[in-house]
Amino acid sequence: MNISFQGIKNTSFIIDQDDYCKFDKTRYLNTELTNDQFGRDLEEYRELIKNFPEFENPFSNKFVNIAHCKRYDTDSFQLNGKNIPENDKHIPIFSFLSKITKKISTLPDEQFTQDLSYLKSNLADYGLLMDKRLTEELNQPIADIIDAIHNPDNIRKCSKNISKGIIRSMLEYFKV
Repeated sequence: MNISFQGIKNTSFIIDQDDYCKFDKTRYLNTELTNDQFGRDLEEYRELIKNFPEFENPFSNKFVNIAHCKRYDTDSFQLNGKNIPENDKHIPIFSFLSKITKKISTLPDEQFTQDLSYLKSNLADYGLLMDKRLTEELNQPIADIIDAIHNPDNIRKCSKNISKGIIRSMLEYFKV
């Protein structure tokens, strides 16, 4: 059994880039939240979702799926497959996502844990892209892509880019 010591586990990522435009890219980050000695990430997330039930993850109430769509100079975000409006009401969502992505972007390799039961589950295939199966999109069995989508270095880079996007969007929103 793997134990998460940072409030997250079973983290995966993928980047979807438009074949015709290098300035059109979507980053997906999916992670399971836990409560532990270093934080109450799952508890905090569940409190947040009480105020925004439309953003609850349809596959598992322990997972957070973040999508960052970057088109030219425009950033947009989704939480669990739903677009997040940039307005005062949704600032708590952006704040939470910023905290989680910053945490993930600084995790050391040994803190990235993947449970075997998760890797064998449909959640590994369905949870990352939310509206489509990863194996169908990539036309490969999950066993062939499992290492690539769970690579700690690439997860950190993806998370850091999402975090930068959130900061950029919030600075623009607040006109700083």
